[in-house]
Amino acid sequence: MLTSIIEGGTMKKRNLLQLYYKNWEEKMKKILITFLCAIMVMVFMPTMAFAAENVAKIGDTEYATLAKAVSEAKDGDTIELLADAEASGIMFEKSLTFNLNGHTIKGTEESTYLLSPWGVGKNVTFNNGVIEVVSQNPGTMGVQIVGSNCTFNNVEVKVPVPNGTKDYSYGVKALVHEENDQVQLTFNNSQITEIEDPSVTETYGAVGIIITGKYSNESIKDNIDTYEKNSVLEMNNSTINTTGFAVSGNGSAHGTKITINNCNLTSKESTAIYHPQLGDMTVSGGSLTGATGIEVRAGNVTVTDGTVITATADTTTVDPNGNGTTSLGAAIAVAQHTTKLPIVLNIEGAELAGASALVANNPQNNAPEDIEKIDINVGDGDFNGLVQTNDGGTIEVSGGTFDKIGDKVTIAAADVAQFTENGNTRIVVSLDKINEKIKDAEAGTIVEVIKAGVDSNIVAPDGVIVKNSSENDITVNDETLKTGEEVTVDLPDPDTGDDPKDPPKTDDEKDPVDEQKPVDEEKTDDEVVKTADANDMLPWLALMAVMAIGATTAAVVKRREN
Repeated sequence: MLTSIIEGGTMKKRNLLQLYYKNWEEKMKKILITFLCAIMVMVFMPTMAFAAENVAKIGDTEYATLAKAVSEAKDGDTIELLADAEASGIMFEKSLTFNLNGHTIKGTEESTYLLSPWGVGKNVTFNNGVIEVVSQNPGTMGVQIVGSNCTFNNVEVKVPVPNGTKDYSYGVKALVHEENDQVQLTFNNSQITEIEDPSVTETYGAVGIIITGKYSNESIKDNIDTYEKNSVLEMNNSTINTTGFAVSGNGSAHGTKITINNCNLTSKESTAIYHPQLGDMTVSGGSLTGATGIEVRAGNVTVTDGTVITATADTTTVDPNGNGTTSLGAAIAVAQHTTKLPIVLNIEGAELAGASALVANNPQNNAPEDIEKIDINVGDGDFNGLVQTNDGGTIEVSGGTFDKIGDKVTIAAADVAQFTENGNTRIVVSLDKINEKIKDAEAGTIVEVIKAGVDSNIVAPDGVIVKNSSENDITVNDETLKTGEEVTVDLPDPDTGDDPKDPPKTDDEKDPVDEQKPVDEEKTDDEVVKTADANDMLPWLALMAVMAIGATTAAVVKRREN
């Protein structure tokens, strides 16, 4: 019996030992697995960290910096951003495409520019992302384009205000240089945004885009009739909001061609577009807002397609300036530069508003033979504010609607009328514009014709008062209105097709359509009559159907349980 107890105790100890060793073995396995995992993480961590640092790739090759990617790229390559990247002073003479993939190329505190594509015939494209300037040193810029063709598609350029008044900062500069005597910038569905800094007390602010031509002031005089417009800017559906100019040329760098389509350009304190150079510019649609909308000091400018131009300065002022703008408070200001170059301004459809809608001045006191080179033509538009020339060139108006027209403006159209509607008076120039405006005039509107052509025919609606103060007879709704006469238009009631004097029709005279109308008959038993009572039964029928389905389901369940 004692032996059995001893043997039993020995067996129990043996089992306990086996259980102990089994538990110890499991713990050691877990420790070993954990240890091996830690070793693997430490072994592969440098590789993983290296992969995370790569910011760009060309094909399947990745690069840790954008500068390295640009340096090793071949002509025609596409560089894709994998993450936000830093750039400072990267200059290259290659055709490259930058797909930013929503990421940001960001400058440094020391950057004069972030990127600078060079070379005539080189094509550079930036797609879908942000280019952000950091430096607040005056004169810094986002992208400096020298000679190449550069396109921005869906890109935002951010520029901080410069700290100081030595120079502006710039979103994009496009310029020519030595052998690179042409440049092209295309800005599609993109924007330039100024970053404000309350701690900066003195600043010129940022300029959105500046473009310069290859001709100096001296060389343009020898090529004034044959000069090339090789510096090209095209903007489409884009936005600029800056303190300085939204778009600008340079008064000593001529030969530009600028096309702005459906863009919204704003200068918070200066001029939205400053055009001091000899070149061509067309603005179509969109809006321009600034202390002055556009200042033209040289070149050929056309504004069309309902462009809305607003001057925010309270009054119109003009001061001489040999190196910058002269005018405030005008939607469009014309002020010939010290260069004394020709100016042609055509307004073919726009909405201009300001203390002056359109004004031409001679701030540099240029000679009459120089001012004779200025030709301003207004073909159409809506002008809210004074239109006047102060010996700053000839303004000739052939069409449009005006708030005030100065006494030195030439009216070229044969017909002019003054509309007074709800206490507001507008001057309408050209017979086409008069008839266009009068057709929507309310009853009681007074239309005074103050100038009329020989065969002027006005079509006026009911209740409008037409006065003829011109020197010629006019026609109003095919009736002659002599000089000094007036008429209140009284149109006959519109013809309804029925003569109230006609006797009622007999049965024999009734229209065939009346005879074809079916006669209601008693409905048969087969026809379903839709009545309110029948419709009220639908909810009860639906409830009964649901109860029947529920009962059937319960029976099936019970049968299964049994």
